[in-house]
Amino acid sequence: MSLYTVKMVSDILGIPSRQVTLSVEQGCVTPHCDETGRGNSRLFDAGDLSDVYTYYRLHRMGMAPRYIKKVLNCEISTNGDGLVALHIDSRAIYLYVKELIEEWNG
Repeated sequence: MSLYTVKMVSDILGIPSRQVTLSVEQGCVTPHCDETGRGNSRLFDAGDLSDVYTYYRLHRMGMAPRYIKKVLNCEISTNGDGLVALHIDSRAIYLYVKELIEEWNG
């Protein structure tokens, strides 16, 4: 399993690193490894990247963190190809995290 730092997540998803950090600080995303403190870094896995990206998109649409938490705790399904669908009120938000990671890895 690959793990990614805040900077790597920022580069992969194309979002500001501050937004990655905010997603954790606001309690919307729980990183795979959250060893906060001097010299320790938060580490994210591919599932965490999906949560960070969803947080970012919903945050940009103006959704409050307390509602984003509810969205991120909803039913999640995958098709085995890295495509993740969040089922929210009969609408699906598709996140191509695996594709983004592969593209970033080159």
